[in-house]
Amino acid sequence: MCFVEPLLWACAAVLLFVLPGRIPRVLVGVVLTAGVGLAWFSGFVPVVFAAVLTLLTAGMIAVGRFTSPRVAIASGLTAWLAVTAVLIGAGRTAKNQVEEVLADRFPAARTLDTVLTPLPADPACRQVLAVQISGDQYVIRKAYHSLAPGLITAERCSRLYPGGGETDAPLVPVAQPSTAAIAWVGELSIAADTFRTLSGEYCAVRTLMQFARAPYAAPRGDGWTVADLRFDGETGPSIFEVEVGPGQDQCPRVRAPWLPPREDVLRGR
Repeated sequence: MCFVEPLLWACAAVLLFVLPGRIPRVLVGVVLTAGVGLAWFSGFVPVVFAAVLTLLTAGMIAVGRFTSPRVAIASGLTAWLAVTAVLIGAGRTAKNQVEEVLADRFPAARTLDTVLTPLPADPACRQVLAVQISGDQYVIRKAYHSLAPGLITAERCSRLYPGGGETDAPLVPVAQPSTAAIAWVGELSIAADTFRTLSGEYCAVRTLMQFARAPYAAPRGDGWTVADLRFDGETGPSIFEVEVGPGQDQCPRVRAPWLPPREDVLRGR
């Protein structure tokens, strides 16, 4: 998380006046400038959070400039821990809220997993992928969630993400209304034993399922497209999408040293 979260980069701004040598300081300055610049001009970060990032960066720079190195480093570490705690707390709160919505809107479904993907420098918005079993059907639902709907709605969150509501998966509308807190994109439902069957028939699917946390499968001609919805909408070929059918089964023979994320689906649990 620290490599892609600009709020944590900002906490390291104290190093601008602590590190010895010009080159390390220049590198820190470039990273900080890039983080703040992207927050303001990439279009992915709401103005309020871009302002928070800018103020945090400026504050940490001031601490590094006007205090001793020991105080500056202690302040940076304290800020780092505080920001980390806020991000973890926001993530857990968002997960609890999403699971409450799923239990309320789909009481007959059993939730296997909720995959939440936040945006950098934005603790409020998350993309949601809900993996569920409903009777003899495997259902995956895509939505966007806002932890602060009074500040930024879920629909606004969806427009901040690259691709937003666009999808390559053949999703159909969710039979539930969107709210300020959650905006539904769509859902896909297939027989619950589909992945177990396809994994037994095709090596490519078996390999993909070693990595796919939010898999979906859709008929394509006389075959199938199987992919991970987390990477839906990527342009060009993707290692998280395979097409299989009669005479079509590329087998990379990759063996992961862990249990498949969706072993519950593969074993019919």
